[in-house]
Amino acid sequence: MSRALKWLPRLTIVAVYGSLASIGLVKASLYLNGRELDWVIFHRAASSIATGTDLYDAGGPTGYIYPPLFAVAIQPLASLSVAASGALWVVINTVLVALAVHLLAARLSGLTTAIPRLWAYGIIAAVTVAAVGEQIASVLRNGQTDALILLAIVLALCLVRFGSAWSGALIALAVAIKYHAILFLALFLVRRQGMAAVALVGGTAVLFALPVLSLGWELNARYLGAALGGLSRMVGLGAPGDGVANIHAMQWPRSVSITSAVARAVGSIHLAIPVLAGVALAIGGVVALLYRRGGINPFWRPGAVVGRDALSLILMVEAAFIVTAILIFGPQTTNRHMILAAIPIAVCVAMLLILGRGVLAIAGGAAIALFVAANALPPSDWVVARTAWRSVGGASWALLIVQLVATAACVEVLRARRRATAGDGGGPGS
Repeated sequence: MSRALKWLPRLTIVAVYGSLASIGLVKASLYLNGRELDWVIFHRAASSIATGTDLYDAGGPTGYIYPPLFAVAIQPLASLSVAASGALWVVINTVLVALAVHLLAARLSGLTTAIPRLWAYGIIAAVTVAAVGEQIASVLRNGQTDALILLAIVLALCLVRFGSAWSGALIALAVAIKYHAILFLALFLVRRQGMAAVALVGGTAVLFALPVLSLGWELNARYLGAALGGLSRMVGLGAPGDGVANIHAMQWPRSVSITSAVARAVGSIHLAIPVLAGVALAIGGVVALLYRRGGINPFWRPGAVVGRDALSLILMVEAAFIVTAILIFGPQTTNRHMILAAIPIAVCVAMLLILGRGVLAIAGGAAIALFVAANALPPSDWVVARTAWRSVGGASWALLIVQLVATAACVEVLRARRRATAGDGGGPGS
């Protein structure tokens, strides 16, 4: 191998983190130059805790909509100006994203053996950042919470043993900021990872209660009621009212989720539910067929898997599937929220690197390219076409294809390993 090729993965890694730093500096400068963007909502929410005004009235009708924990946690930033705190939050978010990318690339590259680990690290990191680069820029620009949620989930997957109590506690942090990560509870229960399930539920309860140290029991309970009341309004069970989180309805035009696409198409939240159930069953059927092809019992227990690598592969793919489900079925998913797709995309790239050449490798590359195009196109000035593409949930369907390719690649990897070690009598299907 030439000296230039030896340096290529290192240069790629430098380019990845250099690009993240550049995006962060540019977005931080927006606040320093007087742009407020979405961060002003969080700043006002944190300030309302100190001033005693209603948290869910802060920022007007599009104000704070999350549980009170995050507003309480960022109170130190509220002591700064919107410009200074916004720029600082952009820097913090940039570090969170970079750490999440590093942990994903480091963990997944350790599962690949076909190419040197440094090459795998560089490829996974570069493709992931390139695929969700627009979403990273949007999260940083708007000062949103998605980078924190991304890191919490990645920590649960990569820093601790997934399925342990620590992983459940880390997912609880994501739930306490935005509720949708509670979907991981289903995976923990199906896989009979009881400690993780208990830690997720218990940790969420503790984090929901934690703001009592600042708010007191009565006010914290009222704020939690307001936050949950917003969820009721989203599904059509409550009417708008003062002091209730102003969460958009399921048919929200800006949502790119399959849930919202179906709700808009049928014109009713209640009619959308059976249709969505059918979509979920169809997806489950495809996964069941893939598992059957690989001789994998869909209800396998972690203790039945022979080999730590096989266990890591299938748990990574299933955790990525939960993230995909959060995005494609979450009624509030916009293009910005697709930053969480960094997880299924990184997993897909890793599976394809392990698998090597073949039809699935080509399909995986095409699927990731489709995902990027689905989020970037049509151009913003093509209003009619862009609205129509968003209305059918185009970005969510593209992400689903990426996830299905990753699952198929994982199945093929496990089949190949099973053939190579025929006669061992183990694996997820045992």
